[in-house]
Formats: sequence, structure tokens, C-alpha cells
Amino acid sequence: MFETVDRWNFARKVLNSQGLILLNFWTHWNAECQRVSKLLHEFATHVGDQIQILKTDWDAQRKLAEELDVYGVPTLLIFNNGKLIRRYSGILTPEELLNIIKKHNERDLPARE
Repeated sequence: MFETVDRWNFARKVLNSQGLILLNFWTHWNAECQRVSKLLHEFATHVGDQIQILKTDWDAQRKLAEELDVYGVPTLLIFNNGKLIRRYSGILTPEELLNIIKKHNERDLPARE
């Protein structure tokens, strides 16, 4: 299970963090969000601790979503050392996600098998 982010702990968990963070905006009722969540669980087992994956419920955290210009789900935000560096909406394949993270990670991630 991924750690949850809300409006009150966002600065501490994301903006004041070092390294790469992937923040997943999702909802329980959206089928694409469920597919992305499944992909992220697979991805997390593959890359270990080289990126921190967090999630936030778009319905419950509308104010945070608005502050980050997230108006649809699924949306993935990638932060590096507290700065937003990439935004993706919709579904990515595991390979696409791995390539995106490799571009922004100073450490080498393992190749997908």
C-alpha cells in the first residue's frame, strides 16, 4: 500500500523531500485509476526504493488538486527534490513509466524484464 498525501501533509511529504516522488491522483470509482494503481504496485516491486510513490484521493482532496492544477484522473505528478518536473494524465505502460523515471533519476533503475 502506498502512503497517502493530503493538503495538510503535502509540503512535508512532497515539497520538503529529497529525491524522486511520484504522486498519483486517483479515485476509487474510475476504472483507469484502478489500472494505474495496479501498474504502480507492479512498478514499485520492480524499482524498490529508488522512487517514492504516494497517492491522494482526488475526490477527497479537491483543494490540493486545484492547487496543483489537477482537473482529471488518473494524473501522475513527478517531483524531484520538491519541484514538480512532469505531469501525466491517463494510463502509461510500465515501460513508459520506467523510461520517464530513468530520465529524471540520478541512480540507474533496473531494466524491466
